[in-house]
Formats: sequence, structure tokens, C-alpha cells
Amino acid sequence: PTEGGLKFKQIAGLFSDLIAVDEQGRLHKWAWQSPLPSPLPHPAERRVGLEGERVRLLAGRLLLASVVTESGKLATWVDESVGRVGARLERRASAWPELASETISQLHVCELFSALLTESGKIFWWGVLPFNERKLILQHTNETSRSKFLSRHENIVVGSKVCLRSKPLYSVGTKAIQIKGGILQCGILQESVFSINDKCRFQVLSPADRLEPEGREGREG
Repeated sequence: PTEGGLKFKQIAGLFSDLIAVDEQGRLHKWAWQSPLPSPLPHPAERRVGLEGERVRLLAGRLLLASVVTESGKLATWVDESVGRVGARLERRASAWPELASETISQLHVCELFSALLTESGKIFWWGVLPFNERKLILQHTNETSRSKFLSRHENIVVGSKVCLRSKPLYSVGTKAIQIKGGILQCGILQESVFSINDKCRFQVLSPADRLEPEGREGREG
């Protein structure tokens, strides 16, 4: 229990603060620099639609946190330090039809995605695939597109009008987040990337820039 009488049954640590669940299933914010947690509900409750819900399971890691409520809803939000840069990783509280007949027993979170385990042994996940898995998918997609093009090259004859089809892996305006040596950086891609091995330029965002309204700078990636 805290000096204010709050008793917490679950706690998770993010980059900016600790998230705690009290005995009534409400979320509370405990900033690292504060000696005591806030008695007010965590701002994420309103942001992801958790008002009136009681949290049953909580998990968090660095920049990402997820909860399961007693009514069976799932919600995910990003740490306040990244502002709206990671907004597309957030999910408002909702019940999944796939879980209607399942009982969730465990919830886990890493830097990129959340995963849960049901009592029947099924695993569900949501978020962003790790880099190596994304790289394999991109390579497979490129190889498939190339083979389809080669199979139709006989249709090209003298006098045919052709154009090159090129789609970047990441377009200008894609957002990126990095934590290195305990320092958080958010940036916006300044040029399209056509190979996973390309070196590229980013515009680094200041903490104030990260709080700009969603959609002003481009899209997340």
C-alpha cells in the first residue's frame, strides 16, 4: 500500500513511468521522478476507452503496454514519451470474436507486439513483426513479384510500351522509434527505401514535435 491508501495488485514498467493496477482494477500512473503514484486514473484509460472497465491482466515493456479487462476486452497503448509517433500501435478496448469462447490465462508484451495465452493452449498476438520476420516476408514478396514478371516477358515485343513498376519497402514520411543507450529517438524517413539493407536519412523529432497531431508528419512504420 502507498501513503495515500492505494493498494496495487499488478505493476509494469515503461520508459516514462510505472503502471499500476489497484484492487478495483483501475490503472494508475507512477512517474519515475515522483515519490508517490498519482491518485487519479491513468491517462491511458480515457485514450484507449477503458473508462468503466476493470483490468484483470496487465503487461508492459519499455514503450508498449497491454491489458485484459474482466469483461474480456483487450487494449494497447504506447508510452507518452513517443507522443503520437507510435499511435498506430495502439488499440482501443474491444472484445475479439475469436476469443468469445476462450479464457485468457496469460498476457505478455515485448517492444513490438503483445501476445496472450488461453486456457485451451491457443496463442494470439497483435502488433508489429520482429525485424527478421519482416525481412523474410519482404524478400519472399519481391521474389514472387519478380518471378511473375519474368513469366510474362514474352508479351514484350519491339514497339511495346513498358514502364518499370517499383514499390518502396518504406515510403517518405514513415516514422521510426529507437532507444539506444537509454536515449529515446523518434524520426521521420526523408527518402523512400527500396532495399532492407539501404542506408537512409531521418529527420529526428524533438519531444515537442512528437506531440504534433496524428497525421501531420506521415505514417508509422
